[in-house]
Amino acid sequence: MIRLRELEIQEREREQARIDEERSRQAEQEREKIEQRKYKKQIFILFMISLLSFVIFIILGLKEEYIGAMIFFPISLVTFLINSLMQKTHSEASFAKLGMIKLTFSPKGSGDDKYYQSLQAMYVGVGFKNVTAVNMHDLIFGLLEKPGEVDSVTINGEEPIQGKWYYPNATIIIKYHGFKY
Repeated sequence: MIRLRELEIQEREREQARIDEERSRQAEQEREKIEQRKYKKQIFILFMISLLSFVIFIILGLKEEYIGAMIFFPISLVTFLINSLMQKTHSEASFAKLGMIKLTFSPKGSGDDKYYQSLQAMYVGVGFKNVTAVNMHDLIFGLLEKPGEVDSVTINGEEPIQGKWYYPNATIIIKYHGFKY
C-alpha cells in the first residue's frame, strides 16, 4: 500500500515536471519568435530608410550642395548595427538572468568527448539537470562503432544547437551504441 502511494507521488511529480518543461519550452519558443520579429522589423526600417534616402538623392539630382544628405545613410546604418549589437548583448544577459544555460560545446561531443559518459558529465557539469543516456543495444561485434560511442543527442526532442540557450530542466537524451547482449 505504501509502495503504491509512493509510485503515485512519483508519477504526479513526473507529470508536473513534464508540464513545467512544456511550459518552459513554449516560453522559450515565444521569446525567440519575439526576438525574430524585432529583428525583422529593424531590417524593414533600415530598408525603408535606405529606400527613402535613395529616392531623395534621385529627386535632388545628387548635386554637390546635397552631399550632406548622403551622409544620412551611413549614419543610419552604423546606428542600426550598434543597436543590433546592444540588443544581442541585452538578450544574452536576460537569458542568463532567467537561469538559462548556453550550450558552449559541441552538442554530440568530439575527440575523447564522443563517448556518452564524458558527454553526459559535460551536460551535467554546465548545469543541466535532466540528462539521460540510452543504450541502443545495436552492436554485435563493435567493429564499426565502439561501445559507448554517442549516436545522437536531443534536447527537448530536437537536435541541439551550439550557442543556443536552454533551460536547466530541459530533457537531454544521449543515445549511444552498446552490445545487444
